[in-house]
Amino acid sequence: MDILTVDTELISKQIQTLSSKVNYWLFRANGGQYYDDFNAGNFIGMGKNEITVEEIKKYKGNTDALKATVHKLYPDDSRPGATAGQLQRFIYAMAIDDVVLVPSESSERYLIGHITSDVYTESDEDLLDRRRHSPYKKRRKVQWMGVIRRKDADPVLYKLVYAGHTMSNANEYRGFINRALLDTYITDGVVHSTYSVNQLTDIDMLDSSTFSYAFARIYKNIFPEEKLVSKTNVQSLGPIEIIGGIAAVIMVSGFIAFSLRSELHELHLKFFGQSLTIVKGTSKKDRLWQIEKEERKLAIKEQEAQDQHVKAVIDNIEKIQALSDSASDSMKRIDIHIPDELLKAFSSSTKKSLPENRDVASSDTNTPSNQKTNQSNDRDKDQ
Repeated sequence: MDILTVDTELISKQIQTLSSKVNYWLFRANGGQYYDDFNAGNFIGMGKNEITVEEIKKYKGNTDALKATVHKLYPDDSRPGATAGQLQRFIYAMAIDDVVLVPSESSERYLIGHITSDVYTESDEDLLDRRRHSPYKKRRKVQWMGVIRRKDADPVLYKLVYAGHTMSNANEYRGFINRALLDTYITDGVVHSTYSVNQLTDIDMLDSSTFSYAFARIYKNIFPEEKLVSKTNVQSLGPIEIIGGIAAVIMVSGFIAFSLRSELHELHLKFFGQSLTIVKGTSKKDRLWQIEKEERKLAIKEQEAQDQHVKAVIDNIEKIQALSDSASDSMKRIDIHIPDELLKAFSSSTKKSLPENRDVASSDTNTPSNQKTNQSNDRDKDQ
């Protein structure tokens, strides 16, 4: 394939949008015992079957009365007040569209999904063998979004997962959960895109900073007024999370992908109702990017009437190429991967599949092939 099409509007529609208005919850499956049941049955559930949904609702706002009921029906429960609070949160605090994270046994995997129903009561005849399956009657339906492995998740999540409660608010961890599940997503009108550093040995500080600097300079050359934020946790394997304007991050990523992929010779840009075609020289001596002559003449003639961002690309094409080449060289040296979700969206925009990160890396002599990991491909597919 020798053409890359970066249509910012089309690509933005391919990227999943996550709401910032919902709550995030850690929800345990009895120490992971019922993890597979929750996954296969598309639900989460809470125990204490003798205390019905109706009874919990009867004690709405009266935790002490519900605590007394818990103590009466479950005298061996050493923390009836905590249990009463958990039951009330399951009924009243949790809501449709909230996100839940369910750890497996030993917390080796985390199942993530969003709630799709109010609380309901499973009937006795619909319960499976209680010795091997979850007997919990109080349930909520869940649509599972994916599974991540502990070794692939940010260590910050360990603190959350090892909290002792059955159900804990996880809002302060939402960014880490989102990033572990999706390497690119949109929320509150900005895109979060995570480039992963996959080199196993110590990271050269210059390479890491060169990539970040080049990305930021391309961004600011075209979108000087838009905010760009970077969050990093790079030691050896680690993320570089970039947060910025949707079209801006897509365009900069497109420029870098165009530089990085030797098989690409044309970049078709479509943004803000405008389009440009950039051609890459085919010889080693002639590697300069050029806007196609006819389009360049038209662009120069109509610069003042065109979108300022198109003008910025035309005026700064040599800088953009130099910075893109600098970023891609650093990516090769420390094995930085383009986000998989972006690659999929680029492929959809181009109507052809781009090679996966590991395919490009293994074909590049500057990057040791035995240092590759592909976090997306390592993810468990339990559904």
